[in-house]
Parts: sequence; structure tokens; C-alpha cells
Amino acid sequence: MSQSTWTSDFSKLAPNPLLGATSTVDIQRLSHYFDQHWPNVRLQLISEQFETAFPEETACFETVHTEFWVRKIFLCSDETPLSFARVVVPKATYLRFQNAFEQLKTKPIGETLLHHNPDVTRHPFEYRFLEKNDLLSKDMQHTYAHLEVPGWARRSLFTWAGFPLLITEVFLFQTQVASCL
Repeated sequence: MSQSTWTSDFSKLAPNPLLGATSTVDIQRLSHYFDQHWPNVRLQLISEQFETAFPEETACFETVHTEFWVRKIFLCSDETPLSFARVVVPKATYLRFQNAFEQLKTKPIGETLLHHNPDVTRHPFEYRFLEKNDLLSKDMQHTYAHLEVPGWARRSLFTWAGFPLLITEVFLFQTQVASCL
């Protein structure tokens, strides 16, 4: 099976997880949405370290970067994972805002650093159907091997005072997809 591509037009994706749904909810702040709809939502920090970004991630940046700080997290309700996220930060961006990144700990990056910051711009979301052989799926399953794939993901490039970072979120249940995209 070939890997699907990222698209900004969610309605053109097939299979579409919203078939039969009457409407979608425009969720800009995923952690806030989960807090309202699931009990005991918490952020499980998997790792924060310099590592190789995936080729599809490096292609999102306008300039060439070779070193990336990557943050991996799960948002969970009790012990059930609701979403997986990868934050990919070029080294120059990390060094510029290092203190802010290091203070995140188990706080969501969007709620803590991005959404209320006038120096941050979010570019349009892109969406994609994930398959078992995707690097993103494999990365996610290193922590939770039992998670079902395929699934849906969205990503967006942010610029913070001109410095880029990429956030990709994977939705782990069909009900979350229908409610969050």
C-alpha cells in the first residue's frame, strides 16, 4: 500500500472519517477540547531530545535544517491514549527559546507557549490518513505497541517571532477524529 500524502483539503481525503457526521468542530486547541470531553486528561511526556526528523517533516521548513529537537507526547484520559504528538523544532528555534521549551515538562506546548502568544502564527492544518508502515505510526507504537493503526493525523507549521516549528497530532480513536477535525 502506498503512503498517503498530506493535504490541506480535508474533504478530499479517502476514506473520510466524517462520513455520516453532520458537522465538524474546528478545534484549534486540542488539549482544551480533550479536557472538556474526557475525564482526567494528562500529558504523558515520552521524550525531549535532539534526534533526526522524518524526511516529510524536514520538507515542511522553508530553509534547510539538519538538527532538530523533537518532543513526543501522548494526551491520555486516565490510562487511555487519546492522541500522540510530535513537536519538531529546528536547532536555531530551540536555542532562541530554549528556556521556554525546557520549562514545558508535562504542559501542552500549544496552551503554554503558542495559542496566546502574539508573536506566534499558525499556518493552515494539513491532514493525512496514516498506515502501519508510516514512520509516524511506528514512532507512536514504540510506546504503545497495541495502538490501532491506521488512523488520522493533522499537522501545522508555526512561526514564533520568525522561527519555525512543526506540530503533528495523531488521533487514536474514530470518535476523536469525527469530533476534532
